[in-house]
Amino acid sequence: YDFPDKKFAHDCYTHQIDKLVKLADLEVLRASDANADPALATNWQLVKDWSERVRYERKSLADAQDLYDAVTEVKHGVLIWIKSHW
Repeated sequence: YDFPDKKFAHDCYTHQIDKLVKLADLEVLRASDANADPALATNWQLVKDWSERVRYERKSLADAQDLYDAVTEVKHGVLIWIKSHW
């Protein structure tokens, strides 16, 4: 078995999506796809600021729905984009 690079493995233990995209070497592709798809760009803007601490804050139903929609939208959602490049 090969041992993974310790710093890389440590850096992967994060909830920060921008850092994970960078670690996956998908920054250029994400930027290109977001430039070509304004709805995807908007969804990334909503999702990129989420952190595990936010889940303990009180948010409005509209804010929660916006985040959920940005992640799950079938054609322009962040999750579908991630799955297509995983």
